[in-house]
Amino acid sequence: MQAFLGELGLLRPELGQGRHGICMLDSYDATRVPVLMIHGLRSSPRIWWPLTKLLFRDADFRRAYQVWHYFYPTGAPFLYAALELRRRLDDLFGNLTRELGRAPPKLILIGHSMGGLIARALTVDSGWHLWDAAFSSRPDGLQLPHQQRRQLEQILRFETLPCISRLILLATPNLGSDVARSWTAALARRLLELPKELRSVFQPLQHGSLAQIRRDLQDTFLHGGPSSIDALSPDYPVLVALASLPSTVPFHQIIGVSESRRGSKGSDGVVTFESSALANAASTLTVPRRHGDFGAQDVLEEIRRILLQHLDEMVEREGIEPSTPAL
Repeated sequence: MQAFLGELGLLRPELGQGRHGICMLDSYDATRVPVLMIHGLRSSPRIWWPLTKLLFRDADFRRAYQVWHYFYPTGAPFLYAALELRRRLDDLFGNLTRELGRAPPKLILIGHSMGGLIARALTVDSGWHLWDAAFSSRPDGLQLPHQQRRQLEQILRFETLPCISRLILLATPNLGSDVARSWTAALARRLLELPKELRSVFQPLQHGSLAQIRRDLQDTFLHGGPSSIDALSPDYPVLVALASLPSTVPFHQIIGVSESRRGSKGSDGVVTFESSALANAASTLTVPRRHGDFGAQDVLEEIRRILLQHLDEMVEREGIEPSTPAL
């Protein structure tokens, strides 16, 4: 079923909307820090089972943290998925703040592959940087109805979510992957159908506003607009622009280098070291793993180390230790 959901979410994201959302694995506890895990392309929360199992069996973790998963259809470009998650987290933390009478503990994001790009889009201030990578004029210069123009602006212009305290990136293609240029990716792109909401934004751009789209994106919009696969290409200017933006929270990166590749420090078979590695990370660990092998013990132990380090820093900074939950 999980594999089916991954395929459905890629090729028919509209049909996957019914299962779209944040899942808490136990009752919400305002004394514990949420750890939200975001899967990647053609995937589902199933990939987090090894990590979830390890953390649930760890007494130090259970005392301090709670596990959340995020499922989303992966056929739409990652910035659209990020917008959807941003809306959900805004609503969730707004409701929690009202119910508790105070701000709840900030969460930690863990993203694998495209999930890492979604997570990064929640921890940067974009300004006009991403918009200008896609368009040569500002929103008022596009011939779009107000609602669609506003939607497009929300996808490309955003600020860091204040409810996030730390970020862990696994095998994240910050500068894209050559796999997005392959014939299998081209075939998947032909079979993929974007959500209706995105089609209503992209289709009018093919007519009255084509001249305002940057030249290297015009062909993509003529073919219906960017999908998740298009947005993972090293040639996608918005992706490159996002990689240049600094994160506003501490972040850690775990990078696979299971195979050698000419002109690269290594690759996990899908993403090169150079694409994954961002400057100014709080820590960087390279592991001899392939792209889908991030449930291996060395990766899990590094995530556990980061989470316990976060707990130590939180206790030192706030002088308050989370209480022990009932198991």
